[in-house]
Amino acid sequence: MTDAIQADLLRAQQMHQIISDTLAGNYDADTRSTLFAGFMSICLCHHEAILSLLTNDRLTASALALMRPLVEAGCRGLFVKFEATEEEVEIVRTGGEPYPTFRKLIEVLDNRFGTDKLFGQYGDMWKLLNDFTHTGIEQLSNRFDENGSIGSHHSEATICELINSSTSTMTRIAIPFLGSQKSPEAATIINDAYVGLYPIPDRSPATSTPNR
Repeated sequence: MTDAIQADLLRAQQMHQIISDTLAGNYDADTRSTLFAGFMSICLCHHEAILSLLTNDRLTASALALMRPLVEAGCRGLFVKFEATEEEVEIVRTGGEPYPTFRKLIEVLDNRFGTDKLFGQYGDMWKLLNDFTHTGIEQLSNRFDENGSIGSHHSEATICELINSSTSTMTRIAIPFLGSQKSPEAATIINDAYVGLYPIPDRSPATSTPNR
């Protein structure tokens, strides 16, 4: 593991712990809120799994495969909480999937949160995420080095991007979750922690209050 990967991993683990600690507690029991809490919990699990897998170089492919489920769970959770009709919420509760196409879904979320294509970036990387999750050529090509030796041959840049992107996604879901389920103050704690650990302005996650 390179120094850059180790530094990014440590920072992401710190952010994960802050989110996990802030999320602890009970939430509203209505169906919409309960479903959102379930999606949020799954996101937290996927993010922790990604970071855990990346501590072992041989398991990087499995960590990459979890990025799409993390993104999808987060976007679906936001849809259920802020956009779904009561009928759609009931469909989700009974096992259906009344979600729009993914590109439409992220467009809806950008409009809802006023985030200027912050969610839209997932559309640009959707094919890549699918390749990693469903063992496409992007996943397969990292199994061989220039000499044809099979193994885990991922670049430092790829691993650091996964660490930082998954942490940004996790934070982007947690802020509106806490803003709607717990308190604006809890959402602010997460936002301030993220800005402190990732001080570059364009890395600021989604706002805590959706557009009405």
